Amino acid sequence: MRHITFLLPVLAVACGGRPAPIMAPEPGDRVRVTAPDVGINKHTGQLKAMGADTLTVDTLRVAVASVTRLEVQRGRKSWGAGKGALVGLGAAVPFLVVAVAIPDCGSNAGCFDDWFAMGAVILFPAIGAITGALVKTDRWEELPLDQLRVSFVPQRDGRFAFGLSVAF
Repeated sequence: MRHITFLLPVLAVACGGRPAPIMAPEPGDRVRVTAPDVGINKHTGQLKAMGADTLTVDTLRVAVASVTRLEVQRGRKSWGAGKGALVGLGAAVPFLVVAVAIPDCGSNAGCFDDWFAMGAVILFPAIGAITGALVKTDRWEELPLDQLRVSFVPQRDGRFAFGLSVAF
């Protein structure tokens, strides 16, 4: 048994550093569960309990074997000003196409003005950048279900043992 204890750190260093920890969800975490066999598609709620065979989210109980995807919320993130500016620039493209396609009509008041297209090219990316910086979305981390299994194993004397299996 001493050799295995020594072998694990050596393998971790040989593989390029320390292994990434598996962050198991704890009661109280916000989770998103997908179990298509029982008609659950991205049900979001607070994890109440995670047993060997049952997962309880709010008042919903799901068999762990039927869960195909389990995600844990790991905070919130900004969409990003740069991405928002690109979306705004994409929204301004139709205005540019119209400005190029319609010939200059001089001083006719009902005509499409090139200044309007130029304003759209400046204004839309600015609005997109501000929106992208201010809007926050949830950041989800998918838990590898095949790598982490928690179980209770019955013992011969009538007691139960807690089992945790991790696959690499």
